[in-house]
Amino acid sequence: MNTGASVLVIRKPGTFDAEMRAAGFEVEIIELIVSKPLADQSELKQRLQDEYDGIFVTSRVAAGVLAEHLVPRTRNTPTIYILGRRSFKILENSPAKLAYRPDANAADEMISAFGAEEFEGKRLLYVRGNRSMNTIPERLSRRATVDQVIVYETLEAEPDKNGVANIKEGLASGKVQWVCFFSPSGVEAFVDHFAADVGKGLKAAAIGVTTAESVRNAGMNLEFVSERADSREFARDLADHISNG
Repeated sequence: MNTGASVLVIRKPGTFDAEMRAAGFEVEIIELIVSKPLADQSELKQRLQDEYDGIFVTSRVAAGVLAEHLVPRTRNTPTIYILGRRSFKILENSPAKLAYRPDANAADEMISAFGAEEFEGKRLLYVRGNRSMNTIPERLSRRATVDQVIVYETLEAEPDKNGVANIKEGLASGKVQWVCFFSPSGVEAFVDHFAADVGKGLKAAAIGVTTAESVRNAGMNLEFVSERADSREFARDLADHISNG
């Protein structure tokens, strides 16, 4: 199948665009944000020496940093509460107790899946990025003590000027009919670069309710929200949605 229209993906190349191409779609990619682990992880190392009941991880980058610095403990081993399949795969062989609900697609859903009572009276650590949402501390502030440690930062990338120009042309001409988002930061960066070029016919797809809300707040035409926080499932479900009209 070839629809003659392009799907624009706001992230670096990976599983999603490969699946969309395999389904017969023309795909444009532009990376507008990058997430980089902090060079200095001394605060995380210090935190991991403390006795926490649980540790929250909600992103692949945070999972990678945590996996690098986790050490086996003979007692008081914290439970790691994980959001997302990719984060789970990174941590699945770690020396820790893992708690993972594959059907949870956002931090709020993860907490609900375990039940807020699970965290009653506990001391918890949220391993996060500088632009991560505050859902976990906000939801659990009255039930538990939630400390936070920033282990990576999300920054705006410097996309190729020719690539930006081509995408502007595709948006203006209507050839780019769908834009796909994976984070609120990606939505913000897209608006910064392309707001003036977006036509009324552009449709947006988002993974997860938090990113979807950012798309709505940006005034864009949100047409599809992935039910699963998984790039492969997102691509397959979106391809079916577009193909079926």
